[in-house]
Amino acid sequence: MKTQLTRREFLKYGLLGLGVTALMPKHTASASYKKPRYMLVGNKQGTSIHKLPDEASVIMYQRAFNDIINVYEEVVSTAGPAWNPIWYRVWGGYAFSGDLYEVKYQLNPLQTEIRETGQLAEVTVPYTRSMFYSRYDGWIPEYLLYYGSTHW
Repeated sequence: MKTQLTRREFLKYGLLGLGVTALMPKHTASASYKKPRYMLVGNKQGTSIHKLPDEASVIMYQRAFNDIINVYEEVVSTAGPAWNPIWYRVWGGYAFSGDLYEVKYQLNPLQTEIRETGQLAEVTVPYTRSMFYSRYDGWIPEYLLYYGSTHW
């Protein structure tokens, strides 16, 4: 039994494999995939995830204030409300768009040098907490700062 290929056989089989690969149809499943959008629950009472994009449909579960939700699709509901019929398809159902705000995760390089007079900074994550340093109490949590807002 022959276990080694000659150089000629190796090139012949290699080129045959490349030719077959070139003739195969392109796989388009990745082209149809859309990365989910991130939404922050902005309603202080939270938001309900409904079975259908309709306020009268069954509530599947609740999401709390400041939760981050993956949104897979935007849907215009025939059931309304008339002033804003847009709903978002989320895991396990649909959420009303009026309760959600789009956010992103954009991590930035660390700035080690800050001017003595201060400088403007933009929040590029869904939210973060500002901290105040007291020499008596150490670091004290202050306010929540939200995506897209700017602060000194």
